[in-house]
Amino acid sequence: MGEQIILGKGGTREKIFLAAVRLFSAQTYGCVTMRDIAAQAGIKVASIYNHFASKQELLQAMYDFYAHQQRMAAPNLQKMLALAETAPPREVLMMADFHYPPAVQETMDRILIIAAIEARGSAKSQRFVKEHILDLTN
Repeated sequence: MGEQIILGKGGTREKIFLAAVRLFSAQTYGCVTMRDIAAQAGIKVASIYNHFASKQELLQAMYDFYAHQQRMAAPNLQKMLALAETAPPREVLMMADFHYPPAVQETMDRILIIAAIEARGSAKSQRFVKEHILDLTN
């Protein structure tokens, strides 16, 4: 439990994670049960608990996944500042443009939807949105 999700590894943990991401983004966190997630993942409900203790832990795994992918894709600010001293502005601006790998883009988009919906009633989701979306633009 608690290990970083890496898409493409396969396995039950990834199936559960992706099933939950799809369901939470389509039906909202509060409307989805562990039974729904198990059915979507094609496993027995009891098997989920070998990988995630609760829906809350699944939601946290999504936020952790997003934060990790964002750190991996985001430009290095120190390198950009150093480059700004000698390089043309266009080169520095091009370095600021980052994209997520195609294999994770849909999952990242869905996690944003989940966080935005959950931010209305969850302080943890509000912090996530502030830190990973609003503050990033600053």
